[in-house]
Amino acid sequence: LDVADIGKMLERLGYADAVRRGTAKMDGKVSWAGPPTRIDFPSLGGTMAVEAARGQFNKLDPGVGRLLGILSLQSLPRRITLDFRDIFSDGFAFDSIEGTSTIERGVMSTKDLLIQGPSAKIAMKGEISIPAETQNLRVRIEPALGETLAVGAMIANPAVGAAAWLAQKILKDPFGQIFAFEYDITGSWIDPKVEKLQKQAAAKQEGTNQ
Repeated sequence: LDVADIGKMLERLGYADAVRRGTAKMDGKVSWAGPPTRIDFPSLGGTMAVEAARGQFNKLDPGVGRLLGILSLQSLPRRITLDFRDIFSDGFAFDSIEGTSTIERGVMSTKDLLIQGPSAKIAMKGEISIPAETQNLRVRIEPALGETLAVGAMIANPAVGAAAWLAQKILKDPFGQIFAFEYDITGSWIDPKVEKLQKQAAAKQEGTNQ
């Protein structure tokens, strides 16, 4: 399925102003019990791969598009948007979204959802139950700080700034990696529980899961 405008497609599905612009390509097979015009989420199953580009998640009102709110982190203001207020205050623009998922009895599982934006990179893995409206996710947010810090350093000290710019290009934004945080997100879509992980503990658990 090729989507020329994600925002317009979601508007036709009843989610007006959820996403601005954006293109998408979705491949996979899904099935459910009952008529094709009405999705039965408790019986929903299949696989899906998604690629999207050049759009923006708008700032969503509570209760509107709750699944989109989870995926764009708009419904998690208490913890995550305090840590990254400038990134999520007015929605989140993305350059690309890529990921694959399996769905069994309405529970969507992913290990590789990656959202790339001009202000941050978001990696997400775990499970989302559509029938129960709950999630069990691990989210890593890495702000895109390299260019900003390097340019600032170059203005203050051209020699140091040039070295910082070169380092951020070669090492793939080490500044963003330093200021990255990981979170466990559990509970309901309406009242999600967000736990900020200590970096050493997150790295240790990541190594164990590999």
